[in-house]
Amino acid sequence: MQLFSNDPDVPGVFAVGQAATGIFVLAQFGTGVFVVGQFGRGVIVLGQFAVGVISVGQFGVGLISTGGMFAVGGRSIFGLPLLALMPRFRSPRVSAAEQQPLIALAAIRAGQVDKGWVRVRLAREGGRLVVRTAESFGRDALDATMSAAAVRALDYELDAGREEALVRLLAETTRTETSGGFRDAPETTRTISIESVQTIRPPIWQTPFLGAANDAATQPMSVARGSVQIAAWLALCAGWWFAVGQDLLAMFR
Repeated sequence: MQLFSNDPDVPGVFAVGQAATGIFVLAQFGTGVFVVGQFGRGVIVLGQFAVGVISVGQFGVGLISTGGMFAVGGRSIFGLPLLALMPRFRSPRVSAAEQQPLIALAAIRAGQVDKGWVRVRLAREGGRLVVRTAESFGRDALDATMSAAAVRALDYELDAGREEALVRLLAETTRTETSGGFRDAPETTRTISIESVQTIRPPIWQTPFLGAANDAATQPMSVARGSVQIAAWLALCAGWWFAVGQDLLAMFR
């Protein structure tokens, strides 16, 4: 290997030309470790047609990361769209609500506490949202008033396939004087409302939709779809090895 080469048959540390092979390559048809060219193949590739471990191009193939107008590979690079093949593991989001101790619904009903977080289970019955407490295994309905924002948040969780959530309850006690005057104790009414909603997202393997790269466009990975995508990614790795990897290895011999 030469330090500098413009001969397509002689690899170089720095290689340029219409066709070139080397470590740092600038060519129309380039093969190397770092390649910039119209048609590039290698490890890190930038070109109109780019095939590499990491690649960016109008037409890109990347084992780990890639992106472009038409791209296929492992993950998206810079959020560019691609046909994503590599599943990813989403770690659970630990919120401030989950770090707080949960309260029992009976405690807030009895007036022992006035606010706190409760874990609830969500369901639909007759097209209507039903919220029950998780501590009763979904048997005890949550008799709390909900704002329109809270209903939308809980509906969103249910539509996304998440059947549990954390809700922050706020209880207010009002006293009403009776007709008996001071001789009779005032009547008390305790109203419980949902103040805010927090998502519970357990760890899960996810697979992006075709052509999507962001978290909002992911879904839980089924065994069938995950197997197909992993098999396609392994086939892509094998194709890269036979088309690119062996030539790179021969360059260093």
